[in-house]
Amino acid sequence: MVKMEMDSPDGMNPGMENRERLRRLIGQTTFEFFPSKNPEKGEKLVTGLKLLLPNKSVIAITKHFDRTPEETIAFAKSLKEANPNWTITPHVAARALTSETQALQIAEAIKGISNRAFVIGGDDKEKKGPFASAIELMTFLAEQGVFLIVTA
Repeated sequence: MVKMEMDSPDGMNPGMENRERLRRLIGQTTFEFFPSKNPEKGEKLVTGLKLLLPNKSVIAITKHFDRTPEETIAFAKSLKEANPNWTITPHVAARALTSETQALQIAEAIKGISNRAFVIGGDDKEKKGPFASAIELMTFLAEQGVFLIVTA
């Protein structure tokens, strides 16, 4: 938590020095969100983020256990469309992918968003397709030209 001393008579407005310090701290933050199952809520979130987040924000889109890879990518796309200056990094769960064709489609979509992916093994104990681990999917995505951030 950032403590900000107030300098206005009513104690409600932070001083300029503190505003700049807060802006710098926020500018160094990676924000993390997950896609909503409800499209209306998702649209409201995107609208709110456009108003709140700095122009050059870095945003990670979590692969939520009950969301499909396509829902994660669709939400990442909507954020990129909302502000092309944001750096969007969707999480991709290896064991959630059902085929190499699906993985190719995901790779192409990622390249159109910001060409970055956070690759994880995923919550599934058994693989649904060809990828059993993050390293297998990382290798595949790297061959497709996707820049990989990290694995877990």
